[in-house]
Amino acid sequence: MLNHFSFPSTHPFVGMAVVVAVVVAVVVAVAAVVAVVAVAAVVAVVAVVAVVAVVAVVAVVAVVAAVVAVIAVVAVVSVVAVVAVVVFSYFCNKCFGCFICR
Repeated sequence: MLNHFSFPSTHPFVGMAVVVAVVVAVVVAVAAVVAVVAVAAVVAVVAVVAVVAVVAVVAVVAVVAAVVAVIAVVAVVSVVAVVAVVVFSYFCNKCFGCFICR
């Protein structure tokens, strides 16, 4: 016999059970899709955060490298200047008519 849901059945509630099973299956499928989309969104956010973190680390390393380079240049120039002053002072104390005195 057919019930009012047009499902072959021996009892009127069998058709309703089939409808409930289909609804539950659809809800589970939608929930699975939502879960996959949520996981993909979390993965995308984590990837963006990772890229931002890498860019930030690279920027910090670049700034530190630039500061170290400037400090190194200043140190080298300072050492050269001190050596030059010491050398010129030494020779000026024993003047032999170099280009500085002329």
